[in-house]
Amino acid sequence: MKEDRFLLAVVVGIGLLAVLAVVLFLARQPVMGYLPEDSPQNVVFNYTLALQNREYERAYGYLLEAPGKPDFQAFRQAFQFNHFGSDQASLRVGGAEIVNDEATGQVSVIYAGSGFMGGSYRSNQSAFLTRQEGQWKIQNLPQPFWCLEWYQDYSQMRPPLPLGED
Repeated sequence: MKEDRFLLAVVVGIGLLAVLAVVLFLARQPVMGYLPEDSPQNVVFNYTLALQNREYERAYGYLLEAPGKPDFQAFRQAFQFNHFGSDQASLRVGGAEIVNDEATGQVSVIYAGSGFMGGSYRSNQSAFLTRQEGQWKIQNLPQPFWCLEWYQDYSQMRPPLPLGED
Protein backbone atom coordinates (compact mmCIF):
# COMPACT_ATOMS: atom_id res chain seq x y z
CA MET A 1 0.00 0.00 0.00
CA LYS A 2 2.82 2.40 0.87
CA GLU A 3 4.56 1.55 -2.41
CA ASP A 4 1.39 2.44 -4.38
CA ARG A 5 1.19 5.88 -2.73
CA PHE A 6 4.87 6.50 -3.31
CA LEU A 7 4.58 5.49 -6.96
CA LEU A 8 1.49 7.68 -7.36
CA ALA A 9 3.36 10.64 -5.80
CA VAL A 10 6.30 10.12 -8.18
CA VAL A 11 4.01 9.93 -11.23
CA VAL A 12 2.08 13.05 -10.17
CA GLY A 13 5.36 14.89 -9.51
CA ILE A 14 6.69 13.97 -12.95
CA GLY A 15 3.40 15.07 -14.54
CA LEU A 16 3.54 18.43 -12.78
CA LEU A 17 7.14 18.96 -13.89
CA ALA A 18 6.18 18.13 -17.49
CA VAL A 19 3.28 20.59 -17.42
CA LEU A 20 5.52 23.26 -15.90
CA ALA A 21 8.15 22.66 -18.59
CA VAL A 22 5.58 23.04 -21.39
CA VAL A 23 4.15 26.23 -19.84
CA LEU A 24 7.64 27.75 -19.47
CA PHE A 25 8.55 26.76 -23.03
CA LEU A 26 5.45 28.41 -24.48
CA ALA A 27 5.80 31.50 -22.30
CA ARG A 28 9.39 32.07 -23.38
CA GLN A 29 8.72 31.86 -27.12
CA PRO A 30 9.74 35.14 -28.74
CA VAL A 31 6.89 37.11 -30.23
CA MET A 32 7.89 38.50 -33.59
CA GLY A 33 6.83 42.05 -34.07
CA TYR A 34 6.99 44.43 -36.97
CA LEU A 35 10.06 46.62 -37.32
CA PRO A 36 10.16 50.34 -38.16
CA GLU A 37 9.79 50.77 -41.93
CA ASP A 38 12.87 52.97 -42.23
CA SER A 39 15.14 50.59 -44.14
CA PRO A 40 14.84 48.17 -47.06
CA GLN A 41 15.77 45.26 -44.78
CA ASN A 42 12.97 46.08 -42.35
CA VAL A 43 10.41 46.39 -45.15
CA VAL A 44 11.34 42.93 -46.49
CA PHE A 45 11.17 41.51 -42.95
CA ASN A 46 7.76 43.10 -42.35
CA TYR A 47 6.46 41.84 -45.72
CA THR A 48 7.40 38.24 -44.97
CA LEU A 49 6.08 38.51 -41.40
CA ALA A 50 2.77 39.83 -42.73
CA LEU A 51 2.58 36.87 -45.14
CA GLN A 52 3.35 34.47 -42.31
CA ASN A 53 0.62 36.07 -40.17
CA ARG A 54 -1.76 36.00 -43.16
CA GLU A 55 -2.11 39.80 -42.97
CA TYR A 56 -2.37 40.11 -46.74
CA GLU A 57 -3.48 43.75 -46.80
CA ARG A 58 -0.40 44.78 -44.85
CA ALA A 59 1.89 42.69 -47.09
CA TYR A 60 0.23 44.13 -50.20
CA GLY A 61 0.95 47.64 -48.95
CA TYR A 62 4.69 46.97 -49.25
CA LEU A 63 4.49 46.44 -53.02
CA LEU A 64 5.73 49.09 -55.45
CA GLU A 65 3.04 51.13 -57.20
CA ALA A 66 3.97 50.49 -60.83
CA PRO A 67 2.59 48.88 -63.98
CA GLY A 68 2.18 45.16 -63.48
CA LYS A 69 1.31 45.32 -59.79
CA PRO A 70 -1.26 42.58 -59.12
CA ASP A 71 -4.62 43.61 -57.77
CA PHE A 72 -5.20 42.76 -54.12
CA GLN A 73 -7.47 39.80 -54.81
CA ALA A 74 -4.92 38.11 -57.08
CA PHE A 75 -2.16 38.82 -54.56
CA ARG A 76 -4.12 37.38 -51.64
CA GLN A 77 -5.24 34.30 -53.56
CA ALA A 78 -1.67 33.51 -54.60
CA PHE A 79 -0.75 33.05 -50.95
CA GLN A 80 -4.07 31.87 -49.53
CA PHE A 81 -4.16 28.90 -51.82
CA ASN A 82 -0.43 28.36 -51.26
CA HIS A 83 0.53 28.47 -54.93
CA PHE A 84 4.04 29.50 -53.99
CA GLY A 85 4.64 27.26 -50.99
CA SER A 86 5.79 30.10 -48.73
CA ASP A 87 4.73 27.97 -45.75
CA GLN A 88 7.62 25.63 -46.50
CA ALA A 89 10.26 28.36 -46.70
CA SER A 90 11.61 31.22 -44.66
CA LEU A 91 13.53 34.32 -45.63
CA ARG A 92 16.62 35.60 -43.87
CA VAL A 93 17.32 39.25 -44.62
CA GLY A 94 20.92 40.41 -44.95
CA GLY A 95 22.48 43.75 -45.78
CA ALA A 96 21.42 46.17 -48.48
CA GLU A 97 23.22 48.42 -50.91
CA ILE A 98 21.38 51.71 -51.37
CA VAL A 99 22.02 53.95 -54.36
CA ASN A 100 19.77 57.03 -54.48
CA ASP A 101 16.20 55.71 -54.29
CA GLU A 102 16.97 52.09 -55.15
CA ALA A 103 18.17 49.26 -52.94
CA THR A 104 19.49 45.81 -53.62
CA GLY A 105 19.29 43.55 -50.61
CA GLN A 106 20.79 40.20 -49.81
CA VAL A 107 18.28 37.55 -48.82
CA SER A 108 18.57 33.84 -48.18
CA VAL A 109 15.59 31.63 -48.88
CA ILE A 110 15.69 28.67 -46.53
CA TYR A 111 13.63 25.74 -47.78
CA ALA A 112 12.40 23.04 -45.42
CA GLY A 113 13.50 19.55 -46.34
CA SER A 114 11.00 16.81 -46.95
CA GLY A 115 10.80 13.38 -45.45
CA PHE A 116 11.72 12.04 -42.04
CA MET A 117 15.38 13.09 -42.04
CA GLY A 118 15.16 15.74 -44.75
CA GLY A 119 17.34 18.72 -43.87
CA SER A 120 16.86 22.26 -45.04
CA TYR A 121 18.75 24.01 -47.81
CA ARG A 122 19.49 27.64 -48.55
CA SER A 123 19.49 29.74 -51.70
CA ASN A 124 21.19 33.16 -51.61
CA GLN A 125 19.39 35.67 -53.80
CA SER A 126 18.61 39.37 -54.08
CA ALA A 127 15.68 41.61 -53.26
CA PHE A 128 15.03 44.86 -55.11
CA LEU A 129 13.30 47.85 -53.54
CA THR A 130 12.53 51.40 -54.64
CA ARG A 131 11.86 54.42 -52.47
CA GLN A 132 8.46 55.74 -53.52
CA GLU A 133 6.99 58.83 -51.87
CA GLY A 134 9.52 58.49 -49.06
CA GLN A 135 8.77 54.82 -48.31
CA TRP A 136 10.65 51.70 -49.35
CA LYS A 137 8.53 49.49 -51.63
CA ILE A 138 9.33 46.01 -52.87
CA GLN A 139 9.98 45.69 -56.58
CA ASN A 140 11.07 42.05 -56.64
CA LEU A 141 11.76 39.18 -54.24
CA PRO A 142 12.68 35.56 -54.83
CA GLN A 143 10.09 32.83 -55.00
CA PRO A 144 8.18 31.53 -53.06
CA PHE A 145 7.50 35.01 -51.68
CA TRP A 146 6.90 36.51 -55.10
CA CYS A 147 5.25 35.69 -58.41
CA LEU A 148 7.32 36.06 -61.56
CA GLU A 149 4.23 37.35 -63.40
CA TRP A 150 4.10 40.52 -61.29
CA TYR A 151 5.62 43.69 -62.72
CA GLN A 152 6.28 42.31 -66.17
CA ASP A 153 6.17 45.81 -67.70
CA TYR A 154 9.69 46.96 -66.85
CA SER A 155 9.57 49.86 -69.32
CA GLN A 156 8.55 52.19 -66.47
CA MET A 157 11.17 50.85 -64.03
CA ARG A 158 14.93 50.63 -64.04
CA PRO A 159 15.90 47.32 -62.43
CA PRO A 160 18.69 47.77 -59.89
CA LEU A 161 22.05 46.20 -60.61
CA PRO A 162 22.78 42.85 -58.96
CA LEU A 163 25.03 42.95 -55.92
CA GLY A 164 28.70 43.49 -56.68
CA GLU A 165 28.21 45.40 -59.96
CA ASP A 166 28.70 49.14 -60.34
